[in-house]
Amino acid sequence: MPPTAAPRAWLLRPAGPVTVAFLVAVLPARAARVAVASARGGMDNAFVVHAGQVWLDGGAPTPVRHGSRTRPRC
Repeated sequence: MPPTAAPRAWLLRPAGPVTVAFLVAVLPARAARVAVASARGGMDNAFVVHAGQVWLDGGAPTPVRHGSRTRPRC
């Protein structure tokens, strides 16, 4: 068996009961946390809104104007 076949075989084997139980517990909890954050408008929504307002007013949305990726290219 080539040296790369062993890791591939390990990754492709079915998950054990402990792994499945862990995923059953963790994945719904993470989904619930994302749903709560989305219901509040997102975690960094205020930052994005502020940067957009500054940019629309003619300012730089980031402290470093020359490195800003959000400024329009002419």
